[in-house]
Amino acid sequence: MLSMVERNIDELDTLLTQRVAPPPPRSNLSERIIEASLQSKPKRRSGFMQGLDGLADMFVLPRPAYALAAVLFLGVVGGFYYQVPVQDADDTYLDAYFLYMDDVAAGEEWL
Repeated sequence: MLSMVERNIDELDTLLTQRVAPPPPRSNLSERIIEASLQSKPKRRSGFMQGLDGLADMFVLPRPAYALAAVLFLGVVGGFYYQVPVQDADDTYLDAYFLYMDDVAAGEEWL
């Protein structure tokens, strides 16, 4: 009596022997690659623009790096324009602070 695993292996063997062979590759693959590469010729640029392209190629970064740099730059610039509100520590402010802390601490006595 054949076990279930042996039956599955036999079925797999029969499936593999019945499958159709893949078609042979075309013989002109290299010619097609060369032809496709010749169809798109690079644009000729002036000397100045070619120099700028060479300079930009030195600093090739993925787009997330540009996004991070932009966010950091905007944060630093925004930090320079932010004005801290001046608030005198008078008695009413301190009283309100301690009253608030008393209310918060009363609710957290379970700690």
